[in-house]
Amino acid sequence: MRAVLAVMTTAMLVAGSSRWATATVRTTRYTPEQRLAVPAMESTEREMRESLQKDMVRHPADFISFPTETGAIQFMKEHSMDTSRETVPRMIELGVVGYWQGRTLVVLPIAPPLMR
Repeated sequence: MRAVLAVMTTAMLVAGSSRWATATVRTTRYTPEQRLAVPAMESTEREMRESLQKDMVRHPADFISFPTETGAIQFMKEHSMDTSRETVPRMIELGVVGYWQGRTLVVLPIAPPLMR
């Protein structure tokens, strides 16, 4: 649906030396409605999780995955001098728990995605 802006103007026209004439001009201008596209939070999270899983399949050397959070925590304790914890809540919700020697530590107890 388009928004319509109607403008009415009155112009004074000079015709000759002492005569005045008036004219009413009507113009219509269409302006598109502006809408914000905000994706649903669930679909964005699902897409991010799928993207992470695809990255893990494509670049397995960049990730260390754990079936449980307990295993990831144990690994981080054993390598406490070399690991850093993830601090961004959204990344933690996706299963990223930290980093070690340039690799991402991920808890993913779910099946790997099907490649499309």
